Amino acid sequence: GTCRSRSTTTEPSAMEWTSVPLGPEDPVFKVQRQYNECKDQKKVSLGIGAYRDNNGKPLVLQAVIKAKAELASLEPQQWTHEYLPIQGYAPFTSAAQELVFGKEIRDTLGDRLVSIQAMSGTGACRLASEFIGQYASSKIILIPNPTWGNHKKISQMAGLEFREYRYIDESKPRTPCLDFDGMIEDISNAPKGSTVLLHMCAHNPTGVDPTKEQWQKIADLIKEKGLQPFFDNAY
Repeated sequence: GTCRSRSTTTEPSAMEWTSVPLGPEDPVFKVQRQYNECKDQKKVSLGIGAYRDNNGKPLVLQAVIKAKAELASLEPQQWTHEYLPIQGYAPFTSAAQELVFGKEIRDTLGDRLVSIQAMSGTGACRLASEFIGQYASSKIILIPNPTWGNHKKISQMAGLEFREYRYIDESKPRTPCLDFDGMIEDISNAPKGSTVLLHMCAHNPTGVDPTKEQWQKIADLIKEKGLQPFFDNAY
């Protein structure tokens, strides 16, 4: 028999990617860019939330410096660069549980408390939203107005239907405060099984948080209405 080789030649065609529209500039990074470009010596950065010293320079926390020093003191073959389990690094997730819930609650719940390590806050929100989209009885998620810009986009990409609930009292624009009555009313009207996204503290972008007493009322309402709380704990 004979072997026959085949080669094909195709003419290069115009790439379809040229039709992809340019995405809008992220408003937070836009403020940071404008800050970097500003020549005023008295400028103040009000963009990305990161630690700075009195001179506006990046501030590295002592805990980070200590951790890096401990890593640097290891012998090279003591380092571990293997793949982590799908759930993440167990000592890290266990420490995170204790930080968020407290040791007593963590020990009481045992294996009913499940943690997954994710890539950054955006990645964590996306994973949680995907989980809700696939397994929750309701695909509705309530999001505060206003909120972090990515919350809506992440919810949409995960196939969720987002609805807004009132958060800031718009009648007092100079002294932002919580519109607690409006918030409670909107959450009360949510269909059973809906997810309610809540900022655990340092609400983004307002910095306005419920009081301890108001948190208790929110918790009672969510339990009473059969809703699912979704906490974004960024700070």
